Amino acid sequence: MNVILTALILALFVFSSVIKAEETAGPFLIRRVIPDSAGKLLFVSGQKQRPGINYKTARLSEPERMVVDIENAVLQDENGKKSISLNNKNLAEDIRIAQFSTAPDMVRIVITAKTPDILDKIRITPCKSGVIFEFEKIELAERLNPSIYRDRNKKNTAPTQEITIEKSESDDKEAILRKIKEKIQNNIIIKTVKKYDNRIVLSGTGIISVSEPFVLDSPDRVIFDIADAVLDSSGLIGTFALKNGDNARIAQFDAKTARVVIESAAPQQYTHAVSPDLQSIVISPGSEISFAEFPDSNIKAEVQDIKVIKDSDAVTKLTVISKKPIIHGIERFYAPDKLRLNLYNLKAPSVETLRSLEKTPQFHGIEVENTAWSISLNRSTTVESKLSLDGRMLKLTLTDNLPIPIAGAGPVKAKVIIDPGHGGYDPGAESNGIYEKDIVLDVSKRVKKYLQEMGFYVIMTRETDRTVSLKDRVELANRENPDVFLSIHANASNNPDIKGIETHWYTTQSRPLAMHVQDRMVNMLVTPDRGLKNSRFYVIRNTEIPAVLAEIGYMTNQVEIYQLMTEERREATAKSIADGILSYLKSKNTNSEQDGRKQL
Repeated sequence: MNVILTALILALFVFSSVIKAEETAGPFLIRRVIPDSAGKLLFVSGQKQRPGINYKTARLSEPERMVVDIENAVLQDENGKKSISLNNKNLAEDIRIAQFSTAPDMVRIVITAKTPDILDKIRITPCKSGVIFEFEKIELAERLNPSIYRDRNKKNTAPTQEITIEKSESDDKEAILRKIKEKIQNNIIIKTVKKYDNRIVLSGTGIISVSEPFVLDSPDRVIFDIADAVLDSSGLIGTFALKNGDNARIAQFDAKTARVVIESAAPQQYTHAVSPDLQSIVISPGSEISFAEFPDSNIKAEVQDIKVIKDSDAVTKLTVISKKPIIHGIERFYAPDKLRLNLYNLKAPSVETLRSLEKTPQFHGIEVENTAWSISLNRSTTVESKLSLDGRMLKLTLTDNLPIPIAGAGPVKAKVIIDPGHGGYDPGAESNGIYEKDIVLDVSKRVKKYLQEMGFYVIMTRETDRTVSLKDRVELANRENPDVFLSIHANASNNPDIKGIETHWYTTQSRPLAMHVQDRMVNMLVTPDRGLKNSRFYVIRNTEIPAVLAEIGYMTNQVEIYQLMTEERREATAKSIADGILSYLKSKNTNSEQDGRKQL
């Protein structure tokens, strides 16, 4: 061992024995990471005379590794990450150190060992000039890493923190981002956004987490939300012209979401891939996907193991373990319901291996074509994924939102027709270039998704921007004979001050349905309750089954039209309508009063 380094280490131990932990004014600046030549010590060195260096540890397996998070620390490295080669045959790979987050400042060190007992012997000693890594047993706490992918209806259970922006700063993007970073703990801070032909690459410090993308029309576009993320500066906000003529817009959507919007005539072609170090994401057309900027991008890895574990009747966990870090992306499809797991740098396992996997209520097998793994899903299954900190283990959690039983009638198997109003040559109400037909189609698709997850069979009178006559809508309803027909519209008035929601019914048999839907909307939406209306609209007057028309807000009110354009209002509206339909169908199978109010 180097004599000078040994003397330095011993001196640091002497000083550290008399230092008491206390709060410090600034972060611990890590300037050097020094391995000794014997491979027995690692010294993380920073500014001198610094008391109270705090850290947390965690243990992970497959492969065996230790994660050490140094709190209130900043890695003084141009790339914010580095690999340290330690001359120790017990370690499986280089030690990795990176700036894990900047709000709060935290540096993460990952040590991968060949066997668990090697990690048991590691001793960590903080001193006033840094942190020393030796060998001896330490107490380790379990630590969870966030989801890398989750379906849009998968709730984020992490507590959120309200952020208040002063009125004087409302137009100051830099001030807003600064407040977000100060007050909200994010998984990642996006530091760079780069364009390569038709690819957009976002990178930062922390862990990327992407929600299920969704497609909207007028204009046609696909939206990728990076959850628990904040842009590092307002300079990253803007529009990028792609080589194929499409446009990519980057923005801070809210305090917990960075948003990428691709405007394209074929938005469904866009997909994404996450880097194995969890700090970058590339978004591009699927046929042009490339990740040259990712670490280990040129390595073709083999699958080490695949595990299918049935946690319960409603939950299955699928784990893919690779010998090298995994570059992957996840795509969710509906009708038919399936998941495509793109494992871009993994060699396909043998057919025998795939056929031998145990089937569960949520997992029905895998079909592999090149790098695409297709997994059939139940209608009600939601998906969440996690990637281990070393990028080698990908775990998918498949959770069934099981159908809710109607009292005494077994699982819900009702048929519902959802009727998005207007469409095609009939735009409906209009406000500042925003059309009713587009708003109600988007909300209707969300209602369909919620109902399908509950186990309903759902028919849409239109699923694209096309013209459908009132007669055709009614004929479809009478031919299919569903349990429920619900038409969705947005309202308009000559009085711009009027806003709120209302539900219309015509026949007596339809009134209970209208009551359930209106009550659910009133409970979930912050807007005036304009009540139930007995009306003669064609689609509810000429249908032979319970049929109502829901007016979800006024486009002529400047506050409400803005709300109707937001993701939050549309999601809440869709959820409330779906809940109202479910509540109505449950009430039909009880001994309650005809209007079903006792069941609400």
